[in-house]
Amino acid sequence: MLICLSIMLCLFQDPPAAGDSAAIQKAVLGYLDGWFDSDPAKMKMALHPNLVKFRVKTGKPGQAPFLEVMTAEELISVTHINQEWVKGKGHQAPEILFQNKEIAIVFAQSDGFYDLINLAKIGDDWKIVQVLWQVGQGKP
Repeated sequence: MLICLSIMLCLFQDPPAAGDSAAIQKAVLGYLDGWFDSDPAKMKMALHPNLVKFRVKTGKPGQAPFLEVMTAEELISVTHINQEWVKGKGHQAPEILFQNKEIAIVFAQSDGFYDLINLAKIGDDWKIVQVLWQVGQGKP
């Protein structure tokens, strides 16, 4: 009975609005291009103020791995200081892995790192609410 109810709810869920995929891509590109263009304004427009960006980081030998966490405010404030670091670097086209009318998950591969980006539709706008990232190569 519960399985049938779950299936029915999925079948009758409203599909994403036609422009949502483009709005999701725009938010993700604001984040990526904001970083690689060292443009805090682009970055700020893409992020929800309560964003949390994190990665698993290995500490010193013998120290357990831990989560390194960054807020939206911290990310925006460091965007303008990375100009030398990002010269000649960029990103591939982001790939929407999942979306419905309220949330989306996007994979983004950049030079030297990758992001799993979670977005939420807040009012009429798509905003990035969470980023899990890691140094290295992501999907082949």
